[in-house]
Amino acid sequence: MSALPKNGTLTRIDNAGAPTVTGVETWATGPAINVRVTIDRPSKSQQISLGALLSKVSQVVYVMKSDLAVDAQILERDKVLAGQDGETARLMKVIRREFYVFRSITHYELFCQVM
Repeated sequence: MSALPKNGTLTRIDNAGAPTVTGVETWATGPAINVRVTIDRPSKSQQISLGALLSKVSQVVYVMKSDLAVDAQILERDKVLAGQDGETARLMKVIRREFYVFRSITHYELFCQVM
């Protein structure tokens, strides 16, 4: 993560709620935040490991856990509003989330589908 340049900003995390009785997904709109992140396309090795799941994934967002509020979490099914520098932020649904600890650097790796 430290080798990847931060090229975007995460401006909101909408946590997923319980689906309605008819199965409609719901989200609680989160507060505005301003967290620098790295936004990239899935790598070749990620494409191989994700397999069929990748058909929904178009962006990978890397977020340093230490840059978020202490109680903030990002889970699968949550939505994030983020954009690369110079571009409009896009709402993305987290399809898969990985949480890494590497030499004391802790970050989320979010595989996202642009909504």
